[in-house]
Amino acid sequence: MAFILNSEEPDKLSFVFYGFGQELAVDPGRALSQAYQLPIHKKWYRGTISHNTVLVDGRPQAPAAGQAEYFRQTGDVTVVSLRCSAAYPGVTHRRLLALMPERLVVVDSLTGTEAHRFDWLYHGAGTAALHTASAQLQPVTLEHSGAEFMRSVRGGITDRTIAVDFKTNDVIARLIMAAAPDTGYVLAEGPFRSVQDLIPMVMVSRTGREALFAAVIEPIRAGEQVITAGIEAVHRDGKCTVRIQSVSGQADCIEWDLLTGAANLAQGME
Repeated sequence: MAFILNSEEPDKLSFVFYGFGQELAVDPGRALSQAYQLPIHKKWYRGTISHNTVLVDGRPQAPAAGQAEYFRQTGDVTVVSLRCSAAYPGVTHRRLLALMPERLVVVDSLTGTEAHRFDWLYHGAGTAALHTASAQLQPVTLEHSGAEFMRSVRGGITDRTIAVDFKTNDVIARLIMAAAPDTGYVLAEGPFRSVQDLIPMVMVSRTGREALFAAVIEPIRAGEQVITAGIEAVHRDGKCTVRIQSVSGQADCIEWDLLTGAANLAQGME
């Protein structure tokens, strides 16, 4: 796992994620040959929409610095929380990453002085298939900066958990996003190393003065069974509680203090 904290690029709090020796959560902002004079360079490769972060009102981030608020490594578990309040005027973005041996948990809290559209972005390797049985995909049109370079754009609205499988030759990375009312979702493809080299992406959208996203990414080898059954998140009194349920019936629980950035992880709860 790696994340972006301080740079001049509009990719603040973005991350990449590796499992079984390969890149699973991909950063498409790196073409084999950067055509600096073409719109795709500024609007896609340097744009926020091509990174694994959160887009606000469809616009790219302003150049800004982020701040690390908390870091803790205990055994084979690493938890870090980050904050950025300058990428979008009046919006504070906090992100927590919890890396465990079997999965990565990504939690985002966004607060604004007024209502916004918040788009949670994830770009994955391989091919993608919506796992949520009840979801229906329909062609959609996006007005976001850089969206003109996306292909096969389809999506819908749901109140239920969203799950997507990203499949390479021998690894499946399952992304599970906690449910929330009136959540928009988009499955599409975007440029990676060239305009012909397309990789899948997911966009999960919520609106309001505040938004909370909680996702778990579990890589598994082809033919093996996933261990994650679901994820839930609640924001109350300046704290965020995330529960990651396993198929075994046990759960991991994260308590995240949004004021200080500190987080506690309890594993193997009944």
